[in-house]
Amino acid sequence: MKPKKPLWLRILLIVLLLGLAACAWEFASSQNPYLLPVKRALKYDVLHLSPLRDPARGLTDPAAEVLSGRAVYATADTKRLVNYLDGYSIDLPADTLFDSTLAPLVALAGGEV
Repeated sequence: MKPKKPLWLRILLIVLLLGLAACAWEFASSQNPYLLPVKRALKYDVLHLSPLRDPARGLTDPAAEVLSGRAVYATADTKRLVNYLDGYSIDLPADTLFDSTLAPLVALAGGEV
C-alpha cells in the first residue's frame, strides 16, 4: 500500500497549481506593451498559427500602405486597416486618415468633419 501524502503537501501543491493558473491567465489576457512581442512570437513562431489570410478580399485593385505591422488597403470608396500581427481587419470610409505615431500600441483613425 502506497503511503498517503501529508495534508500540508497536498495544500501546497494546490496553491502552486492555482498560482500557475493565475499567472497563465494574466499572461494571456494582458495588453502590456512589453508582453505583446512575446505573445506574438509564441503565437506565430512557436505555435505556428497564421494571421489573416486574404486581407484584400472584397476590395478591387487595393493599394497597400504599411503602418508598422499594419497595412491600409484603399479603393475609391473604402479603406481597410489590416493588423497582421494581431489578426484583425476593419473597413472604414475612403476619406479616413491614419496616424501611426503611437504604434504598435494604438492605431488612430479619423477624418474631416
